[in-house]
Amino acid sequence: MEEQSAATREISKNVNDVAGSTQEVTESIVTVRDATDDTQKASQQITEASSQLSSQEQALQSLRDNMHSFLESIKKVG
Repeated sequence: MEEQSAATREISKNVNDVAGSTQEVTESIVTVRDATDDTQKASQQITEASSQLSSQEQALQSLRDNMHSFLESIKKVG
């Protein structure tokens, strides 16, 4: 009877250990998922910022071209 009780206690301990390990793995998975979500959001923000910079660069290029044309026309008049 004593051997059976010891075996039952050992099984119970092992089950508790496995449950604790399973909880740790679950928490790690949640941490990785959250980090992945944060990385995806940051990537989207970088993509949006890059697109905005590209648009601004095009606008500045157009302005520069217009200024160049304007100055050239003034040179011709003067």
